[in-house]
Amino acid sequence: MMRPLLPIALAAVLALFAMPALAADTPIKAFILAGQSNMVGWGDSTKLTDDVRTGNDQVVMFENGKWQPLRPHEPANQGQRRVGLTEFHFGPEIAFGHEMAKAWPGETIGIVKFAVGGTSLLAWKPDWSRQDADRVGQGRLGSLYKRLLAKVDQAKTSRDIEIVGFLWLQGGGDMKNAEVAKEYLDNLKSLVAAVRIAQAEYDQGHPDVVVGSSRGGAVAMNINFGWHGMAGGR
Repeated sequence: MMRPLLPIALAAVLALFAMPALAADTPIKAFILAGQSNMVGWGDSTKLTDDVRTGNDQVVMFENGKWQPLRPHEPANQGQRRVGLTEFHFGPEIAFGHEMAKAWPGETIGIVKFAVGGTSLLAWKPDWSRQDADRVGQGRLGSLYKRLLAKVDQAKTSRDIEIVGFLWLQGGGDMKNAEVAKEYLDNLKSLVAAVRIAQAEYDQGHPDVVVGSSRGGAVAMNINFGWHGMAGGR
């Protein structure tokens, strides 16, 4: 005896529609990435494998107002083209996102990245002022901290997310001026504390923090020493 095909087909269609809905209801484990040119990145997209260049739904990024598969998407600029980049450039977000997916195979990993090359922490201070930022000629950029939070807020509105980490990667933008360099650690602590407070107001979270630097030796040691002296620093 033949079974009616219509109920079976209808059930299959309903199942297909239900799957994305269930995935969308699960909070994304999101990471905020910020910094200057080292975070912007000079990676060459043509050297990546095809699956990484196209991305997938397990590792996503918030760009152009929506969550979408993580992949290189920013065209190489003039300076990058001079050194051989021909397509898109990328930063640490690509490798980092996929490594986090390995650590959380059953979760969706999200990247919210905002980076501006050549910037000083004076341009990122939560209590930003144009006069202060103009000490390094960057008052014209406005408050990068506010622009970062604005993007994070958009990401939260677009999808339910859990911010689990904040990655800060900066080169030597604050080492060009001796007085500004002396303020670096205090300014960094202020930035991290403000990000954590903003996150606590959202979901009582306390994201872990990773600070990276291309500067080694005594510079990295001093940042590390000062960081562990900060209450709750990790």
